[in-house]
Amino acid sequence: MSEHHLKSFLNLQKVSKAYAYGRKKLFAVQDIDLAIARGRTLGLVGESGCGKSTLGRLALSLERPTSGSVFFEGQDLINVHKSDLRHLRRKMQMVFQDPYAALNPRMTIEDCIGEGLDIHQLARGDERQQRILELVAQIGLDDTILQRYPHEFSGGQRQRISIARALAVEPQFLVCDEPISALDACTQQHIMQLLRDLKRRRQLTCLFISHDLHATRSIADEIAVMYLGRIVEKANADVLFNNPLHPYTKALLSAIPIPDPVEEKKRVRIILKGEPPSPINPPEGCPFHPRCAVAMPICRSVAPPLLQIGGGHSVACHAIT
Repeated sequence: MSEHHLKSFLNLQKVSKAYAYGRKKLFAVQDIDLAIARGRTLGLVGESGCGKSTLGRLALSLERPTSGSVFFEGQDLINVHKSDLRHLRRKMQMVFQDPYAALNPRMTIEDCIGEGLDIHQLARGDERQQRILELVAQIGLDDTILQRYPHEFSGGQRQRISIARALAVEPQFLVCDEPISALDACTQQHIMQLLRDLKRRRQLTCLFISHDLHATRSIADEIAVMYLGRIVEKANADVLFNNPLHPYTKALLSAIPIPDPVEEKKRVRIILKGEPPSPINPPEGCPFHPRCAVAMPICRSVAPPLLQIGGGHSVACHAIT
């Protein structure tokens, strides 16, 4: 591994994931290189179906890649022994998209939160109880919830409980897979504030997956933009918003509403033509070229690599690089 990779907390190298679809292969993720430094948050954004959730599961070794390597603290998750992987599970946790499906309806909230403590034998008796009480306090709920069941709570409350469950084993790396998409706008704000507070307090390293660019900017240090299974642009969050380079990134940012009605009227919306191509029959060359206003002949035959252009800003576009 390179010196850069050795310093990375999580590192994906040339990771691809393909699924059999009849006689064809469907590539959900293709040739992904990503590195997240300790204590940093990487936001992963893109349209639904672009491969974001699959990439999150690959990062946690919940799925095995078809090709490529995944390193966590320098350890190869693909070839690690099962017993060692079980130990690593403590350090890597996930908050899922659907708070209604994430919790076992037959378990009390106390047992939902304490399940990880039991599996990894981290605490018993009074110590277990005390840790659960501390977690409940951190998510802004009280101990009266512990003997109740998931169906008794709202979506926002269930997501808070899911976050407490993920944090119970004191992970170092947290994947948040669309954690606010199933919630109303007010609840989304509360959950985002909770995640920001917990991230700062616990010095968590995070992968924040979302199609909500505004929410992602509020929590991420860096943002990677994904299209049809590939990363097309990656940069510091403020740099990406202030100086987007890839045509797809520009279109995504142009769709974000502006609260100021005067400024909103001035906003120039970029309307993409057509629909995203099917991952079963992706276009030759750059996957974005059928919808791109600046596509050149080379774009139809050669897929552009993700290249550094300086200052940690990378883009995969023939028109830029």
